[in-house]
Amino acid sequence: TNLTAETGTSWGGTKTVTAVNGATTTTSNTKFYGTSKQFDGSNDYASTQASNDWKFGTGDYTAEAWVRMHSHHDAYVVSNSVGGSFWGLNFWATNGSNGTIRAGYNTNHEKAYAWSTNTWYHVAVVRISGTSKLYLDGTEIDSQSDTDNMTSTSEMIIGMDPKGWGLEFDGEISDIRIYNGIGKYTGAFTVPNSSTSVASATGGLPIRNTSGTDGGTASSGFRADVIPGTSTD
Repeated sequence: TNLTAETGTSWGGTKTVTAVNGATTTTSNTKFYGTSKQFDGSNDYASTQASNDWKFGTGDYTAEAWVRMHSHHDAYVVSNSVGGSFWGLNFWATNGSNGTIRAGYNTNHEKAYAWSTNTWYHVAVVRISGTSKLYLDGTEIDSQSDTDNMTSTSEMIIGMDPKGWGLEFDGEISDIRIYNGIGKYTGAFTVPNSSTSVASATGGLPIRNTSGTDGGTASSGFRADVIPGTSTD
């Protein structure tokens, strides 16, 4: 199963996102586009090819997604391997960290939050000039100093951890966007309330500003979603 990921024209064209071990398309629980990607928490995931586009270095970046969890469990929304460590965005429910949202390099953010099942959340991690912030539904919930040098060129994994720990996502994920080189949100913002073509801006990607409209460009970016007409399920 392959999904088409839209990308900005300035950095190499379309990337293929490959669904593995039965990750499926659903029309029952969706946020945008009439479909979302559904994972059952049993060894299914999706991934992109390895790329220099995942090499954030010490610079600015943004990663965001809409997520809906079916059960309280430990699971990664998106992640990749960085040497002996990892980078990711994940929800946590056990192992001494009940009700937390984690993000960044080697869990730079770990914020207590009693998240609910079967509820859509917009989650984003943004690093700007050495400060990383974690947002939930447009509200800043954590801020940390962050000068970690993230030099990964490994594949980007959706719905599972990058180290084989078995931390697999059970639920729906929609509209993952990753921007290398730009911090998309500088403060509280209105979460997107309609679909937007990531590739609509020449030489880069549309960036949502605090009013929810599009403006500006990023040097690098990625969206993984099941958009009508692009899924080969």
